[in-house]
Amino acid sequence: MKQVIQKHLVIDRWSPELISQCSKVEMVSHERIYQWIWQCKHTNTKDVKPYRNLYQFLRHGRRRRKRGNRKDTRGLIPNRVPITQRPLIVNKRSRLGDYELDFMMGKDRKGALLVMIDRATLHTRL
Repeated sequence: MKQVIQKHLVIDRWSPELISQCSKVEMVSHERIYQWIWQCKHTNTKDVKPYRNLYQFLRHGRRRRKRGNRKDTRGLIPNRVPITQRPLIVNKRSRLGDYELDFMMGKDRKGALLVMIDRATLHTRL
């Protein structure tokens, strides 16, 4: 079974999800295949030596996202006010100076763009 998984990973470039679904291997879940690959990477025994570099053939390479008690904190603004609490006069778009802002980050956070749009006139500033 290990040789079949190794063949599909290295030669066929299949993901563990695809191996668990399409292969003629016993019923093995993709999560168990991932666990076995990472166990081979971190173990120094003779029987896992041929499979030690299988993690390099995973589609996402050397990264592994830890599962469990972890919250995603990207993009959270501290003390933010929800849009539902915006004053009603702003929704009418009748007065000048009510801006809508959008902040866009570039690839690898190397650049940024701030877009400001006046809600009444749709005048845009970058």
